[in-house]
Formats: sequence, structure tokens, C-alpha cells
Amino acid sequence: MAAAQAGKDVAVLLEGRARFDELTNLEWALRFRNAGVRILRLPHRKVHAKAFWVLRGCSAYLHVGTGNYHPTNGRLYTDLSLFTRDPRLTADARAFFDALEAGTAPVLATMRTGSAIRELLIERIRAESHPGGCVILKCNHLTDPELLAALDECGRSGARVDLLVRTTLTQVTPAMHARSIVGRYLEHARVVAFRRDGSWEVWAGSFDAMERNFERRYELMFPIDEPRPKRVVLKELRSQLRDDVNTYELRPDGSEEPRRGGSNDCQQLEAARSRAPPTSAISELDLACSELRRSADAKR
Repeated sequence: MAAAQAGKDVAVLLEGRARFDELTNLEWALRFRNAGVRILRLPHRKVHAKAFWVLRGCSAYLHVGTGNYHPTNGRLYTDLSLFTRDPRLTADARAFFDALEAGTAPVLATMRTGSAIRELLIERIRAESHPGGCVILKCNHLTDPELLAALDECGRSGARVDLLVRTTLTQVTPAMHARSIVGRYLEHARVVAFRRDGSWEVWAGSFDAMERNFERRYELMFPIDEPRPKRVVLKELRSQLRDDVNTYELRPDGSEEPRRGGSNDCQQLEAARSRAPPTSAISELDLACSELRRSADAKR
């Protein structure tokens, strides 16, 4: 509002259909309008993406992430955010907002939205469907039948498939290693990592792996390519895969087995952990996957 009152061109899309926040968002829409902010009309699909794009002179900036712009979430949720000047991502963000304002379907070059998210995930999962392959998927819900079938096939091929699912997982097979982390903070980030030819490809976004979200929502999934942010994300995934304080193993028969009593707490904000250089995170995640594979083989 301050930017609009200072004469800047500001446009905001508030999702009036956001569950439990409908009235709050409508109230904010009135505040924004009174301050001179342009309120973008709601498209035919629900918008669940979280993005903030700024053009300053000839430079564009983008904040894109997995969490809502809400102060309570910052205290209770764990999320991921990327602040970047990467021209590929800033161009996609502008195209995304332009399409929403025009009422057309976004066409993106680097990021993914809509059914293109599912298409990329299945393509990458199938590429990892071989002994030595590795897929790590973290999300709130995993119910999409096509994605579940691809993950099962990948696991049966001999690849390592690790799932971190907070709430709903409609199918667990012996080929998957599924767990849920329930601790002090609500795990809200959506991340997927693929080990491709010895290196890791990492994506994050607002999506949950549900059929309705791919078909009837505008989400954003973005790559994390720069070395330092990628190392940070991989290190966090490694910590969560090793957690034995907040974790429940999800079994194919629908049961849950607690992994408790250990000392690896992925939600513990340790000073030593924050000081540790992340340069070895990729090799550490490789090591974590290998350790998990050996542990699973020993139980067979």
C-alpha cells in the first residue's frame, strides 16, 4: 500500500476462494483498493501460487516460495522461499501475472504450472527408474494416481524412492519408503529432488500432488539451480530423512510406526548446524540415501 501511495504501479491478486480466509482476503482487497492498488480479477481457476515480482528500472526481482504471505505461518510453519534475479524466473513470473490479468492460461519457459507440473514430475521419475536412481518427494498430500503409479514403478525398478508426506498418502507400496514428520512446526514445504547422473536436480513450489490441483489450480513449481540455495535445500532434506525424533514410518498396510527416541531432530535449530558449511551437502545426501538403502536391505 505504501508503494501504491508513493505513485508506484502495484497490482495484487488475492484469492477470494481461499478456504477459511475468504472474509479476511476480501477485507484486504478493500484496503488495497482504497490505497490505489490494482486488484486483479480472479481467473477461472483457483490461484494457489505464492509469488512476488518487482520491476525496478531495468532489473526485475522475484520472491517465490511454498508458503503463504501470512505472519502466523512464519511462526508455525516450515517453508522454503527463493529470492532471485534469475532472468529466466523473473520473465516467467511476469508472464504468469500478465496471463492472470488477461484471463488467459500462463505459458512458462522454465517454471511449471497446472498439469505441466505433473508432466515434469513423471518425466523425471521415469528417468530415475533404474538401479541407482533416487527420488525424494516432500509434500502435504500425495493422491494423484498417475504420480503414485510412476513412483511405484520407479521403486520396483531398483531406484530409491523416499516420500515425506505430512497429511494424506492414498497408496504406499513396498517399493516406496514413506514417512511423515510431525513435530513442533508444521511441515509445509513442497520439494522434489532427483539424482541425475551423479548430480542433484531440485524443484520446489506451492503444489500438492493431487489430481484436482494439477487440473483446477494455478500453482508454481520452480527450479533451484544456483549452487548455494541448492546445497541448503539438500542439507535440509538430508536432515529430514535421518530424523528419528518426529517421524512416523508409513506402511503399505496403512499402519504407522513411530521412529522416536533418537537424537536426529530435523526441527531443532542448532547453532552448530547453522554454522556448519553446506559445501558437502550433496555428498551427505548421497550418503544418507545409501545408508537408508542398506538399512532397508538389511530388514528384508
